[in-house]
Parts: sequence; structure tokens; C-alpha cells
Amino acid sequence: MFNRHALDMGDACLFEKLARGIDAAVVLAGFGLPVAPYDWLSMIIFGPTTNDIDTVLDQFSCCKDAAIGYSVCDAPFYVLLTECVRDLRKSVRLHPELSEVKKLFKRPGASLPPDPGKTCEPGMALFVRQPGDAISSVGLSPVEPIVLFAGWQVDGERHGAPHDGYLPVPLQLLRAVVTDPAAAALLSRPVGVATPIH
Repeated sequence: MFNRHALDMGDACLFEKLARGIDAAVVLAGFGLPVAPYDWLSMIIFGPTTNDIDTVLDQFSCCKDAAIGYSVCDAPFYVLLTECVRDLRKSVRLHPELSEVKKLFKRPGASLPPDPGKTCEPGMALFVRQPGDAISSVGLSPVEPIVLFAGWQVDGERHGAPHDGYLPVPLQLLRAVVTDPAAAALLSRPVGVATPIH
């Protein structure tokens, strides 16, 4: 089932592992991503997002293990998550609802990931937001869970994303930032090319 602008966080196993805690928030902010504590059950963010380390420390001081939220409409990148790379490869070709995902994979330097040779291999792709992009968040679930964290902003108003554009940082993104310099560079760089599936 396809849900545009209404990603069902409660049902999607992709959201079971969220980046949490004061240390992870400081790491993400240190790489340039504005963050704030996030309640993923009520899908609201507590306070303004910021990459100022002192403010992040203050925001997370009373809730050291809170989930970390960010604005998908303001971020200089998009995050694509899948529970199965094989399903992603098939779904992008078959589902017109994933046309924006297909367009992202057609950008220079990007391509669908190779077949991993086994089923249920999870994956993530990061894409740089390009000037003029108006790409919406999409989700394909529950049989073939694929989620694209996207959206855009016009004159301070957020479009194309659920929950006023604020979503939790997936643990996969945090891991990529810590282990892959190209992924870390995307947090503060406005233009470029996609990084490979992780």
C-alpha cells in the first residue's frame, strides 16, 4: 500500500531503529545537521532544530535518550530506506508511486544498487538536494517497505512531507555519517551526487 505524505511510522519496521541520545545528537549537529529531541509516537519535535552544540546539549539534557528529529524539508539531502534491496530494485520499476525515487536514481553518479544475491538485505541511499527540487516523502508498505524522506520549503513553509516536515533520524543515517566521509559531507553540503547504498 502506498502512502504519500502519511508515512505510517507505527507499522513500518524501518522506523524501529531510530538515532537516539545526546551523544548521537551532538555528532549529527557537529557534522552540520540541525537536530532536536523528537517524540516519534506523537510525531512532534521539541524545540527548534539547531546544529549549535551548546543548544543541542541543553535541549537533550533533560531527555538524554530521546529520539533525534530533523527537518526533511530543510536538509540538503534525501534519505531512502528499504528493508530489501531486491524489492527496491523491482518496486522502482513496477510502482508509478515511486517515480520520484526512480528519478533520483537516474541522476548523474547514482544508480540502483546491484542485486545483493540474497533476500531481505536492508539498504539506504543518500541523495543531495538539487536547486529547484520539489520531491515529496513517499512510503511503500507493508509488504515492500520502502521510505523516501523528502520535502521542500518555499518562503519558510514546508511542503511534501508529513508532520510539518519533521521526522526522526534513522539509525542507518547516523551509522553512515560516522563510517562514511561522503555521507558525513552531505549533512552540510547543498549540492552534489548520490552516495551508494549502505
